[in-house]
Amino acid sequence: MNWQPAGLIYQARFATVITGDGSPTIRDLGTANQECMHHSGGAYQETQYIYGEAIRLVIKTCPNPHFLVVGLGLGYIEILIACEWLKSQSSGHCWVISFEAEHYWRAQFQDWLAGKPSEIEPIQQLRDDKFTQDYPGEMPQVRDWLREHLILENELTYLPQWQNQIEGILFDAYSSKTSQELWQEDYLIQLLEYYSAERCLFVTYASTGSLKRALKAVDFTIHDRPGFQGKKESTWATKNL
Repeated sequence: MNWQPAGLIYQARFATVITGDGSPTIRDLGTANQECMHHSGGAYQETQYIYGEAIRLVIKTCPNPHFLVVGLGLGYIEILIACEWLKSQSSGHCWVISFEAEHYWRAQFQDWLAGKPSEIEPIQQLRDDKFTQDYPGEMPQVRDWLREHLILENELTYLPQWQNQIEGILFDAYSSKTSQELWQEDYLIQLLEYYSAERCLFVTYASTGSLKRALKAVDFTIHDRPGFQGKKESTWATKNL
């Protein structure tokens, strides 16, 4: 993992890291362990490995899918959903609800969506270059699509219009060391019961005892899935899907 040159430090708290596949991630200097948003082996490749297959499965099996993303960060998952939906050329309707507690990241992503200069524009360009390699026909349409189909929220709350409407839950919050409350068993049960549709897929890069117990408590089936680049496990769980 290589640090970007000095000076690419944002809000005196976040620093850029270039990961193993050449894609950027962010290190949070304000956390006790200065946690990165992604695996050092590759931010883009990790996003594809953990979430790409899940996104494609939901799009294939649900004609009008709703995705819920926990943790916007640099927007990798949201852009991947847009690329895969556009590539599918589906005639249905797709919505993406994304929760991000950090105002800074919401503001930077909204500036990117609007085509405005942002403080992290060089990082966003590196991210976009990785997507363009795999989705050359889709990336020129992604911003327009997300402006129409993305709902960006702050704190992870319970939105009545989306209760039991989510077919794809993509859980990309910081780890339990940094965002402990989001990984508590009771909290996860409440989240899953509220948002998951009759058919639903839940995926995340992590695998914890509390998460597995929560998923089983609300009738998800957990499937064996290795983690990314040497991590022991990630989590892939289905309900009637």
